[in-house]
Amino acid sequence: MGQSSVVVAEMQDAGTTGAGFEAVTAYAEYRLGNKKKALEDMMELIQADSDDNTVQVLGATLLQQEGRTDEAFELLLNHENNLEA
Repeated sequence: MGQSSVVVAEMQDAGTTGAGFEAVTAYAEYRLGNKKKALEDMMELIQADSDDNTVQVLGATLLQQEGRTDEAFELLLNHENNLEA
């Protein structure tokens, strides 16, 4: 909806941690144009917690946007009963 900066601010204010929250923040940062840092953060999340549903969906979306389709599909293959994936 074009409000990535609001998402980043709210995620930081929430003070909540976890792979899902970090994936949302990384994706919002990517949408803000901070692509290099966001991609690095997302790749770390994928390596650390590829079983997280949010990491799977947002990580694959980001990878696809980067033209890394094979990696996106590979990540989505990790899903277990995740309808979004």
